[in-house]
Amino acid sequence: MYSCSLAIDATRTRVIATGDVVQPPRWDDTPNGRRPVAGSTAVDEETGQPINLIGVLLPTGQNGEKETHTVRVCSYEVPELPEFEPVEFDGLQALIRPAKTGKGIELYLSADAVRVASASGKPAPPAKDTAPKDVA
Repeated sequence: MYSCSLAIDATRTRVIATGDVVQPPRWDDTPNGRRPVAGSTAVDEETGQPINLIGVLLPTGQNGEKETHTVRVCSYEVPELPEFEPVEFDGLQALIRPAKTGKGIELYLSADAVRVASASGKPAPPAKDTAPKDVA
């Protein structure tokens, strides 16, 4: 089985948020099969942070038509994104692999962070440290 992991230059792609942010539940193996644990949130095994699934529109369809996709962002804070507004991702990655059905491919998107896009269309500057500095 083959797979391909690619970094995406998110500054060159207009990404529109659908406004949907979901925190999936944690699943446990039980004698009756896998079951979601009520009131729990799935966490990333590597970072231990809760998983946020963010709905977006990307121009990946035929002739650049927008299609809905989900981007996985691990963060302790649940991002609040306005509906149908541009957003920016840091460290956007795509994992492409064969579909489990045996036909076609599956696309999995993940990112390190998400934020509302700056008004100018250029990437928003990184947050500045506003803590007072000790001048002694």
